[in-house]
Order: sequence, then C-alpha cells, then structure tokens
Amino acid sequence: MRTVWLCVRAGLRQDWRGLALLTLITAVMGAVVLTALAGAHRTDRAVAQFLQYAGPFQGQVAADPATFGKIATLPGVAYTEVGARMLAGPVSIDGRPTAPGQVSTLAFVDRPPQVRAIVLAGRYPVQSRADEVALTESAAQDLHAHVGSVLVMRGYSPSQLQQVLNGTKVPPKVGLGAVRVTGIIRIPTDLTENFAADADVNYAGQGDILATAAFYGKYGASVANFTGMSFQLTRGAAGLPAFQAQVRRLAGNNAQLELGDDNATSGAFAQRGTTLEALALLVFAIIVALALLVVVGQSL
Repeated sequence: MRTVWLCVRAGLRQDWRGLALLTLITAVMGAVVLTALAGAHRTDRAVAQFLQYAGPFQGQVAADPATFGKIATLPGVAYTEVGARMLAGPVSIDGRPTAPGQVSTLAFVDRPPQVRAIVLAGRYPVQSRADEVALTESAAQDLHAHVGSVLVMRGYSPSQLQQVLNGTKVPPKVGLGAVRVTGIIRIPTDLTENFAADADVNYAGQGDILATAAFYGKYGASVANFTGMSFQLTRGAAGLPAFQAQVRRLAGNNAQLELGDDNATSGAFAQRGTTLEALALLVFAIIVALALLVVVGQSL
C-alpha cells in the first residue's frame, strides 16, 4: 500500500511539474504573439500618425505675397504656412568646404502651430534671430553637421536666377554670413531618399536648412527665392473649388494653385515599406500562435 501511495505522489509531482512547464511555455509564447500583433498594428499606423503630427497640407498657392494674409483668412481655411525656398546654401561647415547645392534653404515667414517636427537634438531656432538655423535629419547627414556647427552661407542674387534655372554653373555671389545650427529635426521627407532630384540647379536632395523669419527679412531682397503659401482646408477636397475661386478673386488669374504635399508623397513611399514590415510581424504572430496550439494540444 505504501508503495502504491509513493507511486501516486511521484505521478502527481510529475504532473504538477509538467503543468507548470506548460503554463510557462504558454505564457511566453502568448506574450510573443501579443507583442508581434501590437508591433504590426503600431508599424502599420506609424507613418500616418507621423504625417498627422507634422501637419498635412493639401497644396500650395503661388501668388503675390501681399495677398497671402487675405488668403489665410478666407472661410474654410484651417491653417496656412508661408515659406520661401531660397537659392542659398553653405560654402563651408565648421571650416570644411562644401559643394553648392548640396542642400536647400527654406525660410519660414509664417509657420502655424499645427506644423510640427520631431526634435532629435537641440532646439528650434528663435524666429527673431537671423543667425540661427535648424537642419533636417537628411541635411545633417549630407553635411556631416551637428548641433553647434557653424555654416558659412552664400546665395544667388536675383540677377543670377535665370542662369541658375537654365543649369548654368555660376558661383553664388551674395554673402550671407555665418549661421549656427541649434537643432536637428525629423520631418516626413526624411523617411525616404529623393532619387529623382535634379542636381544641376540648386538642390540635390530632400535635406533642408530651415532658416528663420529674421533670416528672410534680412536677406530675402538680395537672394533669389520662391515664396509660396501652403494650405489645409477644413472640408478637405470638398472645399477646393470654392477656395480656388476665392484665391483667383483676391490674387488674380495669375495665381497658381498646386495640389499635393512633399510630406504626403514621402509618407506614401515610406508606407509601402512599413506595410511590408507590419505584414511580416503579423505572419510571425500567426506562426507562433499555431505553434502554441500544437504544443498545448499535444501536452493535453
């Protein structure tokens, strides 16, 4: 009788050990499945959330800058941003020479709070200081620059504009002094590489030097630039016909309305990659879940 009881106890002890091991395996594999599913969901939504955080635009208006203030107050306009693409860039960084046109200079004349970026290092430049700039992540990599780097800037004069647009290689003759990098930021265009950029003019990639309103106020008249207004409407695409008619009424028939946004284009390209990653995580979660069912089924 004692022998039987000892056998029963040994069997029960073995069963409990097996049950504990099975529970541990189930918990670990279940956690892996849940983590993979959560990762797939976050990966698939990451680009869309970044675009929304950065502040999407439906398009741009090219018109007389004097009309931008009135356009911004039109009914149906959610927010606008006025910026100037300046034909300027660094000729040296921390004493190192650099090739003209390696990055583009974008000065924000008026930037709404809805438009944001992820600050990777440092801080935003103060808009009232002409000697402070920020670099996008792509520009920082292209220029091998960092927070605190000093960029010596030069630009093309308005009289050189046509030559530059025609592809004529002329040296920038307008000195813009030195600016200091106060921050490195990430925007949606940093998610992809611009393989179609034209390097013969003034811009060879998607990297931007982000200058201040004070910089534009100081050098905007002496450097060739293209000023435009980006816009977002409260009704989305449904509000475009009325908005276009109002812009033409305010700015004349020469006003040009261009739909699309560089951030959205880069986001769509990046989304294809993240969707594949999310699908891979989902497939991995399904495989682990099936393996868990097999292990638990055989054990039971």
